[in-house]
Amino acid sequence: MKNSYVKAHPGDDYPVKILDDWQEIVFSDALKDESYIKIAMPMILEHFIGCTLGRCCTNIYQRFILPHFDSPKLLQDILLSGIINQDRGNVITSESGIPIFYELFKILYNVKSVAIRRYLEQEFPSYAEQWLENPYRSGFIED
Repeated sequence: MKNSYVKAHPGDDYPVKILDDWQEIVFSDALKDESYIKIAMPMILEHFIGCTLGRCCTNIYQRFILPHFDSPKLLQDILLSGIINQDRGNVITSESGIPIFYELFKILYNVKSVAIRRYLEQEFPSYAEQWLENPYRSGFIED
């Protein structure tokens, strides 16, 4: 979706300009509208997974992923897109061929969506069991 404008609902006054880079998404007042956040969620997730800046990751997680991410299908598509570095430690591949590393599993397991947690439990039962034995409390969530 390079340099395209998207409207979540017919008649919207402010379209979301979606460019190649997450930082170039122009939201204006759309940050208050969950439908606009969901439109941008693929790029939000891609940036979050690849980002190495703690403050950036925390902000993205708390503002967008924790409260709004609820699509197991999107998670599967992102994980299968090649964004997961197979050379990274603790990467496992599910029986369906979906890779994930444990740190990402722990963070995503804390989202508010039950559908995401169930998906992670089904695809990665060994990580789910490991998490349940020793729950991870990241700096991304409010304990």
